Order: sequence, then C-alpha cells, then structure tokens
Amino acid sequence: MGETKPRGKPRGMRRDRDCRACKTRGIKCDLNRPRCQPCVASELPCGGYPQRVVWANKTSPTSVAASTKPKRRKPDTRNVSSRTPAARPAVVAVIAGRTADTHVGPVHEEQQSTSGPDHYSLIKRLSSFCRHIEALEGSGGARRQLSEATTTRLVSRINDLVQARMGTAPVQTTVSGTAGPLDYIAALMDLSEALETANPVAFVGIAAFAFFEVCEGAFGEWQRHLYGARSLLDLHCRTTGELEVLARDVTGLSEMVSHLLWFDVMGAIIRGTTGLIFEDWHRETLNAAGFFDIVGCPASTFHVFTHVVVGGVDADPIGSCLMVMDSLLQLEGCETDVARTADAYRCAAAIAVLGRLEDAETRLPPPGMETAMAKAVDRLCHVMEMMPVSSRYYLHLAVAVFLAGMRVTRREQCDVVRRYWQNCRAAEFPRYPDAEMRCEAHWRAIGLL
Repeated sequence: MGETKPRGKPRGMRRDRDCRACKTRGIKCDLNRPRCQPCVASELPCGGYPQRVVWANKTSPTSVAASTKPKRRKPDTRNVSSRTPAARPAVVAVIAGRTADTHVGPVHEEQQSTSGPDHYSLIKRLSSFCRHIEALEGSGGARRQLSEATTTRLVSRINDLVQARMGTAPVQTTVSGTAGPLDYIAALMDLSEALETANPVAFVGIAAFAFFEVCEGAFGEWQRHLYGARSLLDLHCRTTGELEVLARDVTGLSEMVSHLLWFDVMGAIIRGTTGLIFEDWHRETLNAAGFFDIVGCPASTFHVFTHVVVGGVDADPIGSCLMVMDSLLQLEGCETDVARTADAYRCAAAIAVLGRLEDAETRLPPPGMETAMAKAVDRLCHVMEMMPVSSRYYLHLAVAVFLAGMRVTRREQCDVVRRYWQNCRAAEFPRYPDAEMRCEAHWRAIGLL
C-alpha cells in the first residue's frame, strides 16, 4: 500500500466512531463508550477504537504512513478471538497483551461469499495465533514452552500448511496448489514431539489437522485428532476454571476447543453412534465462548443433539418425543439467515431423535411420528432452498443436510441435498468430498434413483 498525502498539518488524533468489533460485524456502535453495549451484550472483546490523524487544510502537503489508517489493516489480524478477563496474570502479557487491541469477536455479517476468507474463520484464527507465537521467539518475557524450539518449529509448520490450504503458502505445494504429503508428515512429526512434552501450544496443531480431517476426510469420521486433544486437556485441566486459566495462557484456545467439541457431537450424530470423547463440563464452556453464534445453532438444540449421542433416546423415549415436538414448535420462519439456520438445526435435531426411535426392522419411526419426520425433512429442504450460498452459516449446515438426505422421500428433495454438496465442493476451500456419494447410495437402495 502506498502513502497518502493530506494537505496541511496535523490538528490532532481522532478516534473512529465505531469500535473494531462493531465495524467488523457491520452494526452501529454505542457512542464510543470504553466498552460498547453491543459487545457487552454479545460477550465479545470490544477491540477498542482505531485512532487516526486529522489534518488541517493549510500549508504544503506532507506525508503520512498508510499505517495511520487502521481500516486498511489486513483483516485476518482482527479475527483472533479470545475472552478478555478482568485481570490478566503476568504470564498472559506476552501473548494476550501484545494483541489486546486487535482482538475482536466473530464476524457477524448477514451474508458472506463461501469463497471469501471469512469462511475460513477457524483457519484464519489459527494462522493469526501462529504468527503471534512466531513473534514471541527470542522474547525474554515468553513462557518457556512458548520459546522452545519444538514450539516455534511446530507453529511454523502449521502456519505454512494453513497458508497452503488458503492458497498463499510459501511451502512446496502439489500441482493442485495444496501442501504436499511430506509437509503434512513433517507437521505431524512436530505435533507428536510437542505432545510428548504436553506442550499446550500443540492444540493449534490438533485443531488444524482436525479441521483438515473434517473438510477432506470421510464424512463424520472426525474423532482421530479429538482423542489427542482430550488427552492433552486432561494433562492441564480437569475443571472449567482450570480450562479458563489455560485459555488465558494460550490465545485462541477457547475457540479451538469449541470447534473440537462441535466435531465430537456432530460426528457421532452422523455415524449414529453413542458416546462422546469430551465430557459434559467441557461442553459447558460453549455458551461462554459464543460458539453457537458462529455456527448459528441454538444452544437448546445443541443440547438435543447431545442428548441423542449420550444415549438419552433409549433411556427416555417419551421425553425424547417431547423434545421433537418442542423443536418443531419452535420453528420461526425464513425471513433471515439466522432464523433459517436455527430452523434447519431444529429440524435436524428432530430427525436425529426420531431416527434413534425407529424400528430396527422396518426402519420406520414410532406409530404417529411419521408425520413429524416428514415435516422435519420437508421443512429442512425448504430452508436449504431459501438459504443463499453466500450466507456465513451455509457451510456449517452439513450435518443437518446429511440427516435430511438420509430421510428424503421425493426426488426434488434429493435435488436440494445434491446441490448443497456440490456447492460445498465448489467452494474455494472444498469440503465433504464423499457426502453426496453416501446420500446417493442410500437413494439407490430405497429406489429414489
């Protein structure tokens, strides 16, 4: 970026009217208070108010660096999310203190392009965290584990892999433009070495490989790296309070763990299995982390999914049927992306419960529940027809679409599901390569194809 040449001389410093978080989310700020009410209500770090130089329109032109215009900063540094505690211990100052004025919450724009960088929210945050760790190398104030050669090597490898997947990588890439197998192997070896010393920074590697597994691996078979994350968590914390302390030491940990918890539950829903890798107290942190706002799933609906995969349907079938009714009664409408996404998850939760209640031989829901299943599938397909591909929630709805795809009864419903998988594969970061094939195999088996 070049330099601008305003006329006159500096009159002083001015703050932007909107804080960084509100500007990123595209909402009106709250009159430049120290921490604006929209951020407080959303439990997001405010991000502060960018400052700029105001010039008088007199005298000769002078130069001012482009860095005096915060709005031209690269947007990826604003996507590192962490909860800001009231009092930070000294050990946090090196990581969190250096980035305090760049922390904002998740992007809350109504629509975004699926090929745009904001759809890589987890990957972008991992990349930002990697850059912060690399910046600490040689710093006397860094924690010992953050300045170890193992840490810097792992972080460098992971950052290179992330950049490769986003198309801006300095590493050796294959013809397809992605990182080659040797780069993955080298990063896995560095991750293994970090895990041997229980280095908490290994979470950034686990989260990256878990994300790659979700996007590129067998649909729903996402548990491989989750076991390593659970073991590493157990070494450092056994309670919510201890996890919060660890999250203060490792910037971005809360969001990384939130994604892993989501993969744990949703993977089990897809596989139709019972039992989870993480415990209930881990999932209690999701509300505080604001994760449900990122994926668009109501917290109460996520609890229904959890109820299914911990065996709650078998233990309490009547109560589970009431959950189905409650989910369907809460359907809102299709006026906004938020409402559409919430409805999609509610329908998916109903399908998940009814699927566990069906007869093992006839593969039919309990008597009287066929209508509820048909309504949930039909409504979910209608929602996906209305949902723009540019929605920031679009790619998060894969589990809901898969559940509907395995219960469709008409070919037009098959077309809706098929288009979704095609759009996911056509995104700049292709996802779910085998999901459509699995759905079509089921459709052939039941005579829809």
